[in-house]
Amino acid sequence: MEGGLCTGFEKLVMDADRLGSYQKLLGGLEVDDNSLARDAYEEVDPGGHFLGSAHTMRNYKTAFYEPALSDSENVESWEEKGSTDMRNRAYERWTTLLNQYEPPPIDEATDEALNDFVARRKSELPDAWY
Repeated sequence: MEGGLCTGFEKLVMDADRLGSYQKLLGGLEVDDNSLARDAYEEVDPGGHFLGSAHTMRNYKTAFYEPALSDSENVESWEEKGSTDMRNRAYERWTTLLNQYEPPPIDEATDEALNDFVARRKSELPDAWY
């Protein structure tokens, strides 16, 4: 799209966040006694709820994928906290990652070899406007 002019670090971070949910989905579903939750159905009376059941307590932390950038607050709470939208959360995320980045140690010979490789490849490129 538009020769890449619509790309930015925010989009990259949002796409990575979305890929996390795809990874969770593509991991498949386990079908076993725990996932079928028969014990929960036996424990909860008709008209009751499953939120406090032993099964829910055992599984609620790992049962769902929680995207890092999403905000599951209700609208009122979201507005009270400043109405930060996805684009701004993505901006905060990539700037935080960039500020926290520490280059890995690299020995001098490897660094020199990489620089030589890049210089050689650049010299092999045809002259162009870019």
